[in-house]
Amino acid sequence: MVPWSLWEKLTTAPWLSINAAGQFVQWFNHLLMLIPFGAVIAVALGISLIRRRWWSAVAAVVIPMVAYSLNIWELFIEQLGWWLLIWLISFALCRTATHYLMLSTTCLKIANRCQFFWPLYVGLCSIVIFHPSWLVGVASALIALIPTFICQRLRLFAQLPSKPLEQAQMLGANKAQRMQWVAKRWLTPRLQNWRARTLQQSLLYCAFAGMIGLPGLGQHFYQGLSQGQHAMVGQTILTLLLLQLLLWSIDHAHKEVL
Repeated sequence: MVPWSLWEKLTTAPWLSINAAGQFVQWFNHLLMLIPFGAVIAVALGISLIRRRWWSAVAAVVIPMVAYSLNIWELFIEQLGWWLLIWLISFALCRTATHYLMLSTTCLKIANRCQFFWPLYVGLCSIVIFHPSWLVGVASALIALIPTFICQRLRLFAQLPSKPLEQAQMLGANKAQRMQWVAKRWLTPRLQNWRARTLQQSLLYCAFAGMIGLPGLGQHFYQGLSQGQHAMVGQTILTLLLLQLLLWSIDHAHKEVL
């Protein structure tokens, strides 16, 4: 039988009080918020160290610290969790699409023609689903179209016929042909396996466009505008910039692994 004094100490322990329970719930919520952050940082650090991308590893640690010091930690982690979920879905889709579309040249051509409109489609969906962040959705869709268009142009350059520069000079090739050869030689290492790369990049751009239209960030932005709180607008912009820097560092670190 438990002595009364010991029972009283156990039942009146601090961890059983209402305040302590509230603190525990708050701590548990913070722990759940740290899960996507820890997953992204672990992946970024692991791949960065394997690929010896030291600056990407530093960015994966420094950028969240900057977000914490600027008092945008919760907004940053919330959007990072949404981005991680979308990225995992898009990564699974691009793996599946790459596997099956590589088997059919016709399907691959259709996918290459349609990829220009994928970010715009996702941006328009974010306008409808995540109102009132429609302006942010339009901006993200338009911004996402730019790198997709650039990838299309670079892919056309990479398909040019190539000859060694010395052989081209011996054959009396003009300057334009030599420049085409140089362009291909410079672009080819960056566009190896371009069929899989264009599909992956297109789906990642879709993820970026959909991420910016997510409700938390859009509502925070428009709430700051409607209430005249410029600090909230600034927090939204800073969160977007820090997220984009973090995503670029992670993408730069893992692009060769993908």
